[in-house]
Parts: sequence; structure tokens; C-alpha cells
Amino acid sequence: LLDQLANGGEPDHLARLEKVERYALDERGEPSFDGLLGKIAEALLKPFGQSKPERTLRDRFLSVLLRLLGDPRVPSQRNKWHHVPAHLTNLVRGWLTEQSLRQFVHVVAETTERPDTWAYRGEFWMAVYEAGLISEAWVAFGSGGARLARRIFGNTASFGRLEAESKGVDEGHTVLLLRIGNGVVADWSHNGKCNIWSDANSPTAPKLYRSAYGSDEVRIRKGSGNYESEAEFSVMHMSSETYSWQRKVAEKIYKMTGRRVQSTAYSVHR
Repeated sequence: LLDQLANGGEPDHLARLEKVERYALDERGEPSFDGLLGKIAEALLKPFGQSKPERTLRDRFLSVLLRLLGDPRVPSQRNKWHHVPAHLTNLVRGWLTEQSLRQFVHVVAETTERPDTWAYRGEFWMAVYEAGLISEAWVAFGSGGARLARRIFGNTASFGRLEAESKGVDEGHTVLLLRIGNGVVADWSHNGKCNIWSDANSPTAPKLYRSAYGSDEVRIRKGSGNYESEAEFSVMHMSSETYSWQRKVAEKIYKMTGRRVQSTAYSVHR
């Protein structure tokens, strides 16, 4: 049955998922027989081919896959993706990158007092993603954001925890970590800054996919005001409506990648 499903035996994606859950998993949601993990993953993922299913469908499949195999981005005993062909693992990693972006955008939208201003932030990062410039994404939440993320994205959703150091962490504080080109971005929610390290291998640059982050290690400058050098960049989210900070960050991304995100792509009123 799993081989037939993997090779197109059920073209309806949700029907295929329901057959896998009914016949290949037990009442606890575990494989009914040993050695099936690779076959289950292929039955679920192979029929997608190069297509990109819509978000709610991706999230439904991710919920099952992460429960069975763990998060392929996070080294742990729960990570069983060595059973799965590399091209299918990479497909899921791409889905998870987009889901992490949505975690940041959706969760903070529910905790901020200025959802109208927050729309500019989400529009900007989704435009960078759609331009193909974000290769990896991970989110670190304060306690309130973590609870909300579980409610919105389910108990299998993966993210890190944000802990207070010299900078306090409110319940709703969230940091979006991105790999763009050879660099790393740490974009803070609310009144935090957008921080960019040009070299991800810098000793001070945060690493993605950790379970916890101190508030100081995901910041470049502790004081007020902007800062820029060849290696580091830190800018406040000022004047979103006039796209002030967005142009500065887009210019930095251009310097890092050689590819420019046009302002029309992240215009909220386009």
C-alpha cells in the first residue's frame, strides 16, 4: 500500500494522508510495524514532486511527519530522517523554513499592540523569502509567544526559547533567525532591532536550531541608535510606513547576496 501511494496510487493528498494514518499507524500514531518510517515518508511526500502545496495542507503533513521523525533541522535522538531520501528531507526543510517565518509573523501579530505597523514587517520578510534569499529560518519565543505558537501550529511545531540576560524578555518577545547568503539575521519583535552578521561563522553570530537563546547573544548593539560596519549591522524599525528601515535592510541584503529585493515587492498597499 505504501509503495502504491508513493507512486501515485492516490492523487488526492488528504486522502493519501488519511490512508497512511489508518493503515500504517497504530492508535498512538506510531508505525504499525518496524522498519516502515522510510516507506511512510515516501508515501506522504513523493507524490508532491516539485509542486508546492498550500500552507494548511503543508502544516497538516508536517504535523504527522514531525511527530514520527522529529525535526530534520535539529540534531537529537528524535531525528530519524536518515531513513528518508535526501531530496524528500530537503523538501520538508523548505516547508519548515516557510513555517518558521509564519510563526514569527502570525504569533507576534497577536501579541503586538500595533498590528497595523506589524503588517509591514511580515510583508518585508515574506518578500525576501519569495525572492529566494532565505535558505533557513528559526524562531525563538518568549513564554507567551511559545504558548501561542503551540496553539496556532500544534504541539509538533519546532522553535527555540528566548531567555533574559542584560536585556529583559517580555512574554511576547520573539526573535526571527534567518540564514541569508553567508550571513545571519536576528530580527527582534516589538521595539527590538534588526541585527545582521555578514559572516555566519563569526564567533558572535547566533547559530540556528538551538533550543534556547540568551537575549544578549541575538543582539549586536545594546544601546540605542543604528550601527553598521562591514561585519555587523543593527537598525531600529523606524518609520515602517515610509519603508525607511526596510530600504536599509534591503540594501544590506543586496551587499551580502548581490540580489536586490524591490520595494514594490514589500509594499503593504501594492
